[in-house]
Amino acid sequence: MTNAEFVVSRALIFLLLFALGWLLLLLKRKLQGRDLFTDADCRLLFGMPKETLLRPGLWRRAAVTGFVALMAGFNIGVLLLIHGFAWFTTAWALSAAAVVILLPRFLK
Repeated sequence: MTNAEFVVSRALIFLLLFALGWLLLLLKRKLQGRDLFTDADCRLLFGMPKETLLRPGLWRRAAVTGFVALMAGFNIGVLLLIHGFAWFTTAWALSAAAVVILLPRFLK
């Protein structure tokens, strides 16, 4: 097993265990008769309160941003992969950085 395979497998295990823990927490709250998804949960997962998260305009802008990111990734894959893996990786990293930096500003 190479280092990359090891890192990917550990990251996948972490994500699966996080999802399992979250589901167990929701099941516990359901059995106790409390709210399943609180405002603190919204702030932890999304970084914004529940009222902001439930606005339709936010989801519309998130869908448009996701579509633009998907199309940019597709174009990078089709146009730059033929020029070499270094060009592809550089363009992918720059696009990912742009999405991480610009997405919170666009969603406000």
